[in-house]
Amino acid sequence: NETGVYMVTAANVYGSATSSANVTVSAIPSSFKNISSSGFTYSQSFDGIEKSSTYNIRASTYAAWADGGPNGSNTNMEGWSATLDTGFQGYRTLNNSSSSNLSTPPLESQSGLHSMGSASSSTDRALGGLPWTNNKVYMGLRLKNSTGKILNGCTVSFLVEQYSATTSGKSDTTLTFATQVNAAALKTGTWTSQLAYTPPVTNASYANLNGASSSYRTTNTVTLSNLNVGTNQDLWLRWTVATTSSEPLALGIDDVSINTLVVTNLPQTINFTLSKNSLTFGESAPVATISATSVNPVTLTSSASSVIAVGSNNVLTVVGAGTTVLTANQAGDSTWAAATPVQQVVTVNK
Repeated sequence: NETGVYMVTAANVYGSATSSANVTVSAIPSSFKNISSSGFTYSQSFDGIEKSSTYNIRASTYAAWADGGPNGSNTNMEGWSATLDTGFQGYRTLNNSSSSNLSTPPLESQSGLHSMGSASSSTDRALGGLPWTNNKVYMGLRLKNSTGKILNGCTVSFLVEQYSATTSGKSDTTLTFATQVNAAALKTGTWTSQLAYTPPVTNASYANLNGASSSYRTTNTVTLSNLNVGTNQDLWLRWTVATTSSEPLALGIDDVSINTLVVTNLPQTINFTLSKNSLTFGESAPVATISATSVNPVTLTSSASSVIAVGSNNVLTVVGAGTTVLTANQAGDSTWAAATPVQQVVTVNK
């Protein structure tokens, strides 16, 4: 249960052959952004994360990444986390200048999580990365539903900024936006893909681009629906940059916004049974047993009160012979939706 980097060795019990590899165990992110009401809105510009050339991708010095922040001078990063498939050490700066841009084509040593901008002096930053074959870059936001209702939808908008280009035959780098309810971490569980972005700009040979320029950034708006995030459950948003090419592209996200939440009242369920559904007039009345998933009252009505009458506390009285339908109802309120009525048919024989 300890985080860190561990060496795992596999040995052949019938010989002397062994194979070893380092495995990084990351802590489960504990930070989250709280959604307190249906009027919740959110924005994240990533401005303030490190921009200094001290951490440039041509060097080996990494800025420390803290899940939930602060990162650099950006203290508004509650709920954010980031990692790689392997070898995560933090993040470096990718700037559109000769001292801190990518080699053409890039080197594997330049891959990883990056703070991206037009120059080391620019505070307008994007968060992204340069992936490598079998080493994807993951960035995510954890949102906790504290509305007291079901979170069923919202609108998420973000820019994708392209900081390098290559020929169309090698341009297979993608940025995928996905969601999961109650994920344990960025790389676990079943994620639902909501958008797969393919960079539109290609070049005759590998080249650096200024992704902060309007020419190389694209606005993406995704309307999420049917999320069914229960009260105090988490909605995770994840952006993944991946490639299988020998010339991967650097992609980042910027100006993330969330608005137009769709919340619905919590469901109520009634459980209604009778001690008997058929009897002869003169016998004792059936006993109704009623429970529900909320504390809201359940009312019982009879379609024929001349057969069975309903008294206080849903106590039943036999009045005469015939058939009646008893219906249990539970009204909704500002938090709970009305329950689906439950019926029982009772026959009183002569």
